[in-house]
Amino acid sequence: MNYRSLSMLSRFVKISSNIGNRFLLRSYIIEDEDLARLLSKTAGVTIYAMFTVTTLGTLGVDTKPLLAGIGIIGFTIGSALKEVATNFISEIFLIINKPFIRRY
Repeated sequence: MNYRSLSMLSRFVKISSNIGNRFLLRSYIIEDEDLARLLSKTAGVTIYAMFTVTTLGTLGVDTKPLLAGIGIIGFTIGSALKEVATNFISEIFLIINKPFIRRY
């Protein structure tokens, strides 16, 4: 694995993230710009993580302990931040659905 391929992957993720962000905003699926940016960044981080695990597996590194550790850390953080995550997801649903109508 050399720097050129990592640079190409980085450019690919940035370009696909920007395309996804524009698609979400122009299709009116998500009207809030910050939420669209959050979703595209999350997708980019997920692609980087999958690429890293795949690359390590290709190089012969045993990825099972790494994935188990990531799972345990994710479960622990998820349990600790349950209420915060619930409020955050509720806020996302409110932004998407916009149930409140402004009356002037």
